[in-house]
Amino acid sequence: RMERSRPDDPVLRILYVGRIEQSQKRVLDMVRVMDQLARMNVDFEWTMVGDGPARGELENQAKAHLPTGRLRLLGTKTNDEMPALYRNADVFVLTSAFEGLPVSLLEAMAEGCVPVVTRVRSGVG
Repeated sequence: RMERSRPDDPVLRILYVGRIEQSQKRVLDMVRVMDQLARMNVDFEWTMVGDGPARGELENQAKAHLPTGRLRLLGTKTNDEMPALYRNADVFVLTSAFEGLPVSLLEAMAEGCVPVVTRVRSGVG
């Protein structure tokens, strides 16, 4: 984004869209990032859209962030609901260990959301 859509709002809005799964998507790694942001006193709201086998473990590891509202687990959403979620986010996070070309990444970028991806051998660099 060239400029934040909410320049007076100090909250960093982070979005993840995908399976809640560890081996490929590395969703539990995101908890360490949340913990670090909290230690640095960054005011953030991390929204996760999707569901999967690691949801219970994610909730357990991120239990400090759930009651504060810093982590929001929305479950699955319809295609019609997604554009507003992308537009409301400042940053789109993709922590996959391996990927092809993720549609969620393209959708986020199309809505002006800044992508942050991990370095992987396959897919998006």
